[in-house]
Amino acid sequence: MNIVPLSNDATLADIAARVYALKPKDKRLAEASKALALANPHLSTDLRKMPAGTPVVVPSLPGLSTNLSNQIDPKRDAVMNILNQLGKSVQQASAAQLAGTTPSASKTTPQRAAAIQVLHTDIAAFIKLHA
Repeated sequence: MNIVPLSNDATLADIAARVYALKPKDKRLAEASKALALANPHLSTDLRKMPAGTPVVVPSLPGLSTNLSNQIDPKRDAVMNILNQLGKSVQQASAAQLAGTTPSASKTTPQRAAAIQVLHTDIAAFIKLHA
């Protein structure tokens, strides 16, 4: 199952044309639009009233390939959220540790400060690479 965000699409035919790379006069456009309607009962008839980014399920159709340049991956999004929170926590903890505002501040050593910095840098690099 593929999921894409609703873009500037006014109709299901617009979505079908975008995700299946169909031309407006392609006979398969009506079939693709019906398949999208069945897979997405939450979509109203006037898509312009729907918020941008609304998830749209894109069913696989025989004889049609999908063009999913901005596909949504809920599992990946959840992992990235967790990593972003971890990155923020590491940054806050390292700032507090290095500023000497934590109970164990007296135990701060150059090695510990370097390890915290490496952890922070590695998490930030991972997020940048995979975001």
